[in-house]
Order: sequence, then C-alpha cells, then structure tokens
Amino acid sequence: MENYNNIKIQLNKFILDMLKSDEFKNNISLYIKEEINNIIYIKKEEIFNNNIYKNIKYNIKINIINLLKSEDFKNEIYNFFDYNLKELEKSDKTLEFIISPGFINGFKVYIYNHKDDIIDSIKNFLTNSDIKNKINKEIFNILNGINPMVSKFVNSNTIQMKLMEGINNYLNNINNVNYIINIINTKIDEVMKKRISEFSLYFPDESKKSLINSITNGIINNLYPEKIADTILNKLEENFKKEVYLLNKNSNNSILNINNTIDVFLKNHYNNFLENNKIKEFIDKFSKDIIDNFLNKPVKDFI
Repeated sequence: MENYNNIKIQLNKFILDMLKSDEFKNNISLYIKEEINNIIYIKKEEIFNNNIYKNIKYNIKINIINLLKSEDFKNEIYNFFDYNLKELEKSDKTLEFIISPGFINGFKVYIYNHKDDIIDSIKNFLTNSDIKNKINKEIFNILNGINPMVSKFVNSNTIQMKLMEGINNYLNNINNVNYIINIINTKIDEVMKKRISEFSLYFPDESKKSLINSITNGIINNLYPEKIADTILNKLEENFKKEVYLLNKNSNNSILNINNTIDVFLKNHYNNFLENNKIKEFIDKFSKDIIDNFLNKPVKDFI
C-alpha cells in the first residue's frame, strides 16, 4: 500500500510539473489562440466562395430580374410620375425646376450652331407655293379693301415678289440673323419662367395619362434587367465585403485582447490555479485511475 501511495505521489508530481512546464504552457497557449482565431475571424473566401452564398446571390438576381419585368414594377413607375406630375401642377414651380439650366444652355448653343439651317427653313417656308398664294391673296384683299380701282392697276404678284426679296435680303444679313437668334433665346427664357401649371391646363387628363404611359413604356423598354441586377448585386457585395473587412479588423483587435489575456493568465495566475485543491484532487484521482487500470491488467498484457 505504501508503494502504491508513493507511485501515486510521484505520478501526481510528474503530472503537475508537466502542466507547469513552459513547453506545455506554450503549447496550450498556441492551441487556445488558434481555436479562438478560427472561431472569431471570418474568412472572406469562405463566405463569398461558399455554394450557399452563391445560390442566395443567384436567387436574388432572378428575383430582381423578374421584378423589373413585372407589371407591378411598371405600375410603380407610372404611379411615381403620375403623383409627381400632380404635385408639380399644384405647386408654383416653373419649368426651370424640371429642366436644368445646363440643358437649356446646350439647347441655345445648338440653335446658334444651326442658325443657317433655321434661316433656310424660314426661307423654304416663305417660298412654298401654298404660302406664296396665301400672301398674294392677302395682298390683293388689302388692296381691294383700300380701293378696288387700285387692285386693278397694281399687281399683287409684283408686291409679293418685292416683299419676298426684302425678306431674303433681311435674312441674308448676319446681324439680322443674330438678332433673330437672340429673340428665340429670349423667348426660351420667358417660357422657362412660366409655372408648370400654366402649361398643364392645356393638356386634358387623357393626354397626361398618354404622356406618362409613354414615359413609363420608354423606361421599361430600354431597361436591361440582367445588367441592372448584376450592378445592384455587385454594389451590395462590395459593401458587404467592406463590412466583413471592418468586422475582421475589429475581430483582430478582439483576438489581440484575448491573446493578451491568455498570456497574462498563464504568466501570473496559471501556476496558482494548478495549486488549487480541486485541481489537485482531480490530478490525484486521475493518477489513481491510471495506476488502478495498470494494476488490473492481466500479466499476459505485459509479456
């Protein structure tokens, strides 16, 4: 019995010394830190290359595409424009509110660069046979209204030709052309300062509905659902990756704090922890079980 107790004491001491050894403490420290690191740290590759994530992403993409092609989405676009148009009609906002100054300035530049085309269009309009006949008729009516005798001696065609010649000479003068362009630009500015409601009064409800339908169909018909879905998902994934990065960054700080706590415990408290009576009782029981198990083995197991 005495030998039994001596063996158990020696075994207890061996186990305790082993648990207190620097090698064991270093190994257990590395193991704990590695396990904590695996639990806390999120690997982006494990998330974004995971089949579950890929399936979720694919299903979201299909749902977005179906949504963009749905009647509900089309109705939402229609309702959006319908609501905003009604709100604009009730407000005192002018056309400047919905048409940007940049667009207007670009339009004015376009008019200036195409002033020759505009002047040619005016000339072509005035030389149109129907217009010429209309002018001749009006000249004749004016002359006849002044004095019927005058209309017999004055040729309305001659007056019309002189009138057209004068207009052409006027339109061929670059200063006059610039004056006309300035008048057009001034009128554009005046129109832009008019309230939206002033224009909407001249549009019946059916025309407004037709306009909104046209805008809605134009948007729907020019959508690329798959490209839009990819753009949305890529942006979401980009933000998600940033969040994972920040989470990992915070995780690194957490891991560092935990590692420091482990090091402090092993350095300052671990040996005292092993001297705890409950730990010693556990080691003593463990040693006893080993010895008993050893003694209970048949002799043949050692041969």
